[in-house]
Amino acid sequence: MQGLYEVIAPLAALDLEQERLERTRDRAILARDQAIAGQRALEEQLARATAALEVHAEAQRALRRQLDRAQRSIDAARRALDYGGGGAEASIRQLDQNLALLDEHETHLLEGLEEEERLQAELAAARRALAEATEAVASARVPSAVLDAISAADAQRQTLLGHLSREYREHYLHLRPKGAFAKVLGAACGRCNSTITPQLLNELRKGELKSCRSCHRWLVVAEG
Repeated sequence: MQGLYEVIAPLAALDLEQERLERTRDRAILARDQAIAGQRALEEQLARATAALEVHAEAQRALRRQLDRAQRSIDAARRALDYGGGGAEASIRQLDQNLALLDEHETHLLEGLEEEERLQAELAAARRALAEATEAVASARVPSAVLDAISAADAQRQTLLGHLSREYREHYLHLRPKGAFAKVLGAACGRCNSTITPQLLNELRKGELKSCRSCHRWLVVAEG
């Protein structure tokens, strides 16, 4: 078994290192997915802010048109009063009503300008946030060194598997999707947490190839 362990030991080290690399890769992919989701949310926020500003701008234009109509009615009522003639009372009523309307419209217009400033500020903030999110998406990628190391490990694994007998190779390939090896942590299997007996631990320390009696993965004792 000593010779067999010496063949499998590099494979165990390779697999455990590749698992670490794959976790790094998966974290990078998750970070990129989250960055893309954030970018899309900010794009929607920007679209809503733009639409809100457009709706508000149209409301302000309508208010200005109302203000212009009130002003024209005031001017007409004043001309009627200046020139005299009949209908003075109606002209005065028209003047009073439109002066009140003019005052109301001007108040609303000023309030609308304040609201426009607020919406413009929201729009600018949304644009800045989107620019930052776009930059984050561009930089959130899996490091090429990690991808290269995973590819190299795959190639090296094929070479190592060529040194195993069919029986051990098939056992390895059966377990590989969920991990063929498990580190011994204290006195337990690092995968399924099953207890490792002192006898089994001694055999492992002698360099013998042993499997966990629960999950059947090959056990690896940490060096040092």
